[in-house]
Amino acid sequence: MVKKLFALASVTALTGLVSMATVAGCSSTTTEETTLDAGADAKTQKDSAPIGDDEEPTEQLCYKEDPFDASVFKYQPPRLQQGACGDSVLDVISGYVSGNENATFTGLRDAIKNSADAGGQDCADCVFANDGDTWAPLVLEGNKVVAVNTGACVGLVSGKEACGRAFFQWDICLGEVCAECADQSEARSCYSAVQDTACKAASDELLKECGPEINTFVDACFLDGDLTFTPAVRTLCLEPKDAG
Repeated sequence: MVKKLFALASVTALTGLVSMATVAGCSSTTTEETTLDAGADAKTQKDSAPIGDDEEPTEQLCYKEDPFDASVFKYQPPRLQQGACGDSVLDVISGYVSGNENATFTGLRDAIKNSADAGGQDCADCVFANDGDTWAPLVLEGNKVVAVNTGACVGLVSGKEACGRAFFQWDICLGEVCAECADQSEARSCYSAVQDTACKAASDELLKECGPEINTFVDACFLDGDLTFTPAVRTLCLEPKDAG
């Protein structure tokens, strides 16, 4: 299923964990060139069945509460190439996305490659790389992006690879289960509700591996205006900033 993997990240604390209002599900597999969008997919909710005169209207959920096993989704540890990109790569990325209604990953890769300030080819090769023992921010099979490494920054900030994996798989669970929600209001309600139903196993694993500081880790990674993969680019491809 093709996803709009370029959505903006809006992080909101929910039920003790976190819900990424437009990131959820962005790690899913895609099988063709994806049009990139700075907003979330909007899908039309199916019409409800006719209601008889004596029946009360029933709430139609945009998701199923059946358990979803996100642990089957592959995750690899992050590939560090810090210094491959210059700080301006973040401006190149945001400028390309905001300036192109039909932006694609192929176009983004070219924009980075053609920017000497961003780091050129070395930076493009850090941001995009084929699936292997480690993962770049954007994971390729051939020329197609098949995964967004949403767990990279969380794993590195927490110091626990298992925390990054749990976050990645939890993120997929929310996105897959809530994929049919029509707008962000519905989606946010879904993200909250399914942490106790369809995504309970993934939520429990996230708390187990990351502990009560999970919201702190996510807040450190996903900043206002971030795209789904910006935290991984910042963490894996840029020189670390001196805390002083």
